[in-house]
Amino acid sequence: HPVMRELYARVSRWTGLAVEQILTDELPGTPEERQSAATIRESALALGVHDVLVERGLRPGVLGGLSLGAMTASCLAGAIGRRELFEMLAYARHTPRLPPEEPEQGLALAFAPADGGNAGFPGEGRPGVHLSGDFGPTADGELRILMLSGERTALDALEGELPPGSLVPLPDRTIAVHSPLRRHFRAFMASRIAAIPFSDPRVPLVSCLERKALTTGAEVRDLFARNPTDPISLVDVCAG
Repeated sequence: HPVMRELYARVSRWTGLAVEQILTDELPGTPEERQSAATIRESALALGVHDVLVERGLRPGVLGGLSLGAMTASCLAGAIGRRELFEMLAYARHTPRLPPEEPEQGLALAFAPADGGNAGFPGEGRPGVHLSGDFGPTADGELRILMLSGERTALDALEGELPPGSLVPLPDRTIAVHSPLRRHFRAFMASRIAAIPFSDPRVPLVSCLERKALTTGAEVRDLFARNPTDPISLVDVCAG
């Protein structure tokens, strides 16, 4: 689709990545460089699909997403420009490395009884384990799917204490997203986000950090600032 090819050409100019890198090439370098390139890849795909649908007369009536999806949705809602979004995602590749003595980070999916009420999450209160995402109930309504972030050793130890299948570490994920372990990344990105002009969304925009609609540019900027360290919720997005 020409409209998608045009978008990828622009994203390449804004980010310094070749179109082939954005599409299919192996992602480069350090974990932060790979994370940056992956976010560019995913956002380009989402915006490109949106543009193809718009050509066919299909436009969203409400927008929302999880984490990067929330930022991409903010762009589609007109709260941040496309160039500003992709330049911000590219800037993230320069995030300073953590000192080598810092514990290895990781992610895991946890499955808890859906009828647990306010029972918390597996490993709650354990040092090095943080709730980073709530994906809601499984299709049969029996289990609640959660994402945990934290220190790899703490997650591995927790897996060994829970019933088999209750905790599934994600071996290739080495960044503890949406947890306090990303404070350094949040601090690094703060000045960049502060310098970006944000506008009031032109399409209803739902937050993934709490159950609310984002109606002002200031609220969207706050979402961008808090996104690295705050847990995300698909339940809140769907409710919105």
